[in-house]
Amino acid sequence: MKEGTVVPPPSQYPAIGEVIMKTTARCAVALLALAATGAMAQQSTVQIRASEARTVTLRHGEFNDYASLYQLSNGRYIKFSTQQRRYYAKLDKGERIEIRPISRTDFVTAAGTHIAFRDSGDEVTISNYEHLPMAGTTLSNVTLVASR
Repeated sequence: MKEGTVVPPPSQYPAIGEVIMKTTARCAVALLALAATGAMAQQSTVQIRASEARTVTLRHGEFNDYASLYQLSNGRYIKFSTQQRRYYAKLDKGERIEIRPISRTDFVTAAGTHIAFRDSGDEVTISNYEHLPMAGTTLSNVTLVASR
């Protein structure tokens, strides 16, 4: 110890238990602040369900390039059709479900499947395939490619 340094008497030292409690309290506050930051980051993420997606109106006949039967990369078939300005997809011999246009080439289902037509309809990419009725997969975030 340097000469001239004043050391307080032991009665003025905080008790060890008090130091541990204050340190623990500071750690808890820091952890809560960190958790709140993570919660805010999660809250700032906005998930848009397909049922809330903004749809566009296709011109008469614009869907005709897509109305066809496609073979999926897993060997199954999907058929796209139109009836009275509504658009549908049907997997194999399953139920027909409505698809809504969100652009001239992109469509969504109410369950969250995204269908993107490319090359004038010669190729289709289907994201979240597992949400289609009768998809028969327990995997998630499945993307398949289909062609005519």
